Amino acid sequence: MKMPTAMKAVTLATVSVFAIALGSSGALAQTSNSSGANSNSGVTTSAAGQKMGQSDLKSKLEKAGVDDREEFKGHLVVAQAPSGQSVQLLFGPEDFEGGKSADKFDQDRVRSKLTKAGFSNIQFGSAASMVRGQMSDDKQILAFSSDVSPAFNVAQSDSPATSDLKKDMKNVDLGDRSEFKGKLVTARTDQGTVRILIGPKEFEGGKSVELSAGDLDKLQQNGFSDAQVTRDVTMVKGEMDDMQIIALSGQGLSSTTGSAR
Repeated sequence: MKMPTAMKAVTLATVSVFAIALGSSGALAQTSNSSGANSNSGVTTSAAGQKMGQSDLKSKLEKAGVDDREEFKGHLVVAQAPSGQSVQLLFGPEDFEGGKSADKFDQDRVRSKLTKAGFSNIQFGSAASMVRGQMSDDKQILAFSSDVSPAFNVAQSDSPATSDLKKDMKNVDLGDRSEFKGKLVTARTDQGTVRILIGPKEFEGGKSVELSAGDLDKLQQNGFSDAQVTRDVTMVKGEMDDMQIIALSGQGLSSTTGSAR
């Protein structure tokens, strides 16, 4: 029996509304830019989470015994690498020098480079709080907090091979690529989640540092509650357009950076 034309139109309209509703729910899983447009390849976040202010971050680091604390204006970009791994890119001035800014940062240019290299789910933090300092003579730290959510992680392995991350970064035109071995600490505070990258002095390639139980305890006892080391994170440093960049990749990065406790 054939369906009457009027009933068919109503049914199609109902299906269409249902499909649009599903599409909207899926779109909410992606980050929207300020105009409300959604994209898998490059979007700007609005309020994915609460970030800690730069002065508050600097103050907490002082209480935790971090010396030579210097603010700089940088940028945090998160994306999903071609391998499926979550990647966080820290953009800063040359040598992440205090008081300077990553003036050459161009969001459209960065998005274009990442997209051409096969990255997806690209998100830009609106204004990341970044502070560098010294935990000891041989331990450089870079603490950051942002309102941007991490890229979804579909990879099965705990950490990408260093060669894979370096290859991905080469495809993004990252020059002078070098690996260093450090630690990435995630800590919750009453103002938001903070990540603290701990590496060799100036994050020099080929070098490594270890984080002692005492170092971690000092952070936990001085405002960085629940501070924990994120396991299996690959770290590569390089340069692009007169900016210093550190790329972090690994399964542990799929937890939210910047969300309130």
